[in-house]
Amino acid sequence: MPAVYLRLEAQMTKHRAINVALLFFAVGGSAVANAQDPHGKKGGPPPHAEKPAPAPHNEKPAPAPRAEKTAPAPHVQKPAPAEHVEHVEPPHVQKPVPVARVEHVTPTPHAPKPAAVAHVEHVERPSPVPHAEQQLRITREQQRALHYRTHLAEENRRAEEQIIHLQQQRRLAQYRFEQQYLARLAQQQRELQAARDYSRDQYVYAPYTYRYYVSGTPRLTNQYGADVLRQAVNYGYQEGFQSGQADRQDGYPANYQNSYAYSDASYGYTGYNVDESDYNYYFRQGFRRGYADGYYGRSQYGNYSNGTGSILGSLLSAILGLTSLR
Repeated sequence: MPAVYLRLEAQMTKHRAINVALLFFAVGGSAVANAQDPHGKKGGPPPHAEKPAPAPHNEKPAPAPRAEKTAPAPHVQKPAPAEHVEHVEPPHVQKPVPVARVEHVTPTPHAPKPAAVAHVEHVERPSPVPHAEQQLRITREQQRALHYRTHLAEENRRAEEQIIHLQQQRRLAQYRFEQQYLARLAQQQRELQAARDYSRDQYVYAPYTYRYYVSGTPRLTNQYGADVLRQAVNYGYQEGFQSGQADRQDGYPANYQNSYAYSDASYGYTGYNVDESDYNYYFRQGFRRGYADGYYGRSQYGNYSNGTGSILGSLLSAILGLTSLR
């Protein structure tokens, strides 16, 4: 028991000592406060006044820089994806460049194609030939065709008589030639039976562009008539060459006027574009020259090969004597 009592007493002593120390501190603190210089030289107020010098703490709101962290204006510039949109848009805007391509297509191939119309004008369709002149030409063409059909029927009878005469003379080569010539005329006659569409006859619409002379008489024609006259000379040369060869083979004296083909002089004629008499004249011009080349086995006036003959170009021009009216 005395030990317990001793322990309690020690504790109480300890408590007292603590209380005394606390009292001493309290009394000492108030004495110091009262002993302060009234001018505040030593006093605590200055520390108190300077405590607001935690202006440094106030400056901690200088996390204004942190506000500047909001200056992720760079982030605000992330709408620079708007620039992406603008980068994408130009190509879209320029996709109307196909429009330019459409314009490229339109003019190029199609615009020149009206030049085909110029070709039709070369055909001389939309010509200055008056309508009355066109009708006159159509009437003349119809009369020519009718006259030639009648002439062919008469010539066929005369040709048969000529062929019999050649048989009697034993001129076998000339006989064969005349038979072939007659067969060609018969074919020509069959072709003439077909109806002709004058609305498509270019000769009717084309203006006259050439003058020529037959036995001193002037004639007018266009390109289509001139082509028929050229054909007459070349067909004449071709038939004359064969007739001359045949007389040489038969040992018959040279005489182109005895040939039925020369007197007929209408092979290749269609009854159109020129008068039959004009065609006959130019056919005979070619025939007598072809006969001479065929009889004498030469090529003085033209060329003959594989059943086809043509007179020399320079000679052809001289024979035709076409004068341009342009």
